[in-house]
Amino acid sequence: FTRRAFLEGKIDLVQAEAVADLVTAQTEKAAKAALHHLEGRLSKALEGVWEKIVEAGAHIEAAIDFPDEFEPGAGPSVSGAPMGSAELAELFAEIEEALGRLVESYRSGRILREGARAAILGRPNAGKSTLLNALLGADRAITSEIPGTTRDTVEEVCDFGGAPVRLIDTAGLRD
Repeated sequence: FTRRAFLEGKIDLVQAEAVADLVTAQTEKAAKAALHHLEGRLSKALEGVWEKIVEAGAHIEAAIDFPDEFEPGAGPSVSGAPMGSAELAELFAEIEEALGRLVESYRSGRILREGARAAILGRPNAGKSTLLNALLGADRAITSEIPGTTRDTVEEVCDFGGAPVRLIDTAGLRD
């Protein structure tokens, strides 16, 4: 259904990817972020940046193609209002700021989608498996007083502040 909706132009690529993100979300916060993308919030932000880039490009192209028709430092923008070099620099600053916000949004979204990995390391019988169980709130790893109980890694995903973190319990490290 998602493919058909995309091919028929009912949703864009960002929204199609948001459907997959929603299905695979490991935390409530990740699901909410996917829903925001599905609603078109990211698409609208990208469109806004694109419009500013087109405006700047049109002004620069017109100034290059018709240099005699423009006063130094001024010329028409897409909106028709004169745009000097200071205004163009301001437009570029807005574009840079918007792209910076999108990059930061991508970084935090990537953590929500893919999660992080954390290995629990330490000496034998130091309480690594007990720590894993405590963080999970469940008895996932076998614990005992006998050193060397954990031989293979035990992995489990835990929700830390809305981000999925894959915890990896390891065997004890010996000298």
